Amino acid sequence: MNTVLSRSQRKSLYRDFDCLCSSLAVNCCQFSCCMPDVPAIEFPCTNLANQWMTELIQLRPEVKLRELVIPGTHDSASYSLSAWTLFSAAGRTQNVSVYEQLLRGARYLDLRVAGASQDNKEDVYIFHGCLRCAKLVDVLKEVKDFLELHPQEFVFVEVVAEYGRLFTDEQKYYALELVRDTFGDQIYQGASYQQLMNKWTLAQVVTGQKKNLCVMVHPRIYKFEVNEVEYLEDNIQREFGFPNSHRWMRSHWHNTRDLNLIKDWNLTEVKKYGPQEKKLLNNQVVMTPGISGALDVAKLLFGGNSLRPVSFAAALYKSEVLDVFFRDNADEPWNMVMFDYIDLTPSLICFLISLNFPSGLKIMKAAVTLSLDHENATDEEIQRAAQEGSFDVTKTVRSFVKRNTVLYLTDIQKDLELKSDRGTLTIAYKMIDKNGADQFYVSTIDFDRETEVLISPFCRNEEQTVHNCIEPHKHPNGGCVKGGRICCKEDATARGAETVIEFTTTEKGCEFGISH
Repeated sequence: MNTVLSRSQRKSLYRDFDCLCSSLAVNCCQFSCCMPDVPAIEFPCTNLANQWMTELIQLRPEVKLRELVIPGTHDSASYSLSAWTLFSAAGRTQNVSVYEQLLRGARYLDLRVAGASQDNKEDVYIFHGCLRCAKLVDVLKEVKDFLELHPQEFVFVEVVAEYGRLFTDEQKYYALELVRDTFGDQIYQGASYQQLMNKWTLAQVVTGQKKNLCVMVHPRIYKFEVNEVEYLEDNIQREFGFPNSHRWMRSHWHNTRDLNLIKDWNLTEVKKYGPQEKKLLNNQVVMTPGISGALDVAKLLFGGNSLRPVSFAAALYKSEVLDVFFRDNADEPWNMVMFDYIDLTPSLICFLISLNFPSGLKIMKAAVTLSLDHENATDEEIQRAAQEGSFDVTKTVRSFVKRNTVLYLTDIQKDLELKSDRGTLTIAYKMIDKNGADQFYVSTIDFDRETEVLISPFCRNEEQTVHNCIEPHKHPNGGCVKGGRICCKEDATARGAETVIEFTTTEKGCEFGISH
């Protein structure tokens, strides 16, 4: 579908259409192989997410792990569940591999493991409930491959014994041994995890100590015996270097299908626990499928979506839900944020990553030129649009800059209170470079109802956008911007060009105004 439909068309389809997941849904046997592929929704900044920590170290070497906003994935390896498996539509919570999740910016992985048989200690697989996915060794190889290519990225892995599944003592020991032997010296094994989270900077850990992985184990793994040795929290940490995840991370399962409760409970949680430094905070922004009445049963029997995680993820990832929620609450001390189907919300992931980067974004001037639908517009509307030309939206745009570091517009018409969902938005802004100097830019964005705008030191949305860096010394007499092109005012006048933004050069850089 990547080459058949434009991003805008795919996004519209994804927002508005939730297909039946299986015509074979008799007795709840939903097959994900019977679902059309969920439209792939890329975001131009996504291709930078594979090394966002590497870039961050260059710009903010003093940042500590506990201070970071870290995207994560829930039931990370459930993508490996065969699409032809009974209940696979209910069991998969990720579309893409663990390796791909890491490329897309995830730095926390939730690995649920158990034994597939009682006879072989090496039969350790990923499970989601009763559904068996890939072998643990294959998933660990994906993480290993990523870290070898990106040695300055730091990943948290939580190993969880899947609830209610067979998991012999020998298999538990084998699983921990396999993790340790796969990564070896890459695993942080300091005497105190308090130091890792609250003392060491990201740069000190990955470049100084050459560690880029923290492995934590869920308490359900504890209390097993191998070779007459009983393994509890202390000796597991001593022998393998893996701490108790409950001791060092708060991660609360909210167990709801209510969109508003998910937002309210996570906001309450981050306000209460986010300022603390003793533990990592992992906000689980996931909804739990289930059946609560006759209507859900009827939907399920006819291929409906009461048990399908992707349907709940689609509801969460509408721009007016989570995108607006995190933008409006960006100043809260978010730490880890865990998602289902991370590939379905790329712009939100890029926004969360952007919150980590140094501050310094300042909107100097912003203007909009609307494009009306002449077939449906009245003569009065067309005449008024021609008279108004470009108009100033600087104050409104500035209100959407979060942490002084990232501008995020999820719905330009709604955010800027415009009469049309099509037009051109021109933004003049400055950012501080790694040497502390002001850099001036102008972005010209041709937008429609699906266009999102993200501008930060981490990345800039390149969709339907022209970016220009203005170097004041090259324009001592000032200039103007039209259609993304910077030129002097004389050239613009000679060409009959209608300018949108104009600027004058000062000792401090540039001052911007709206052309009329």
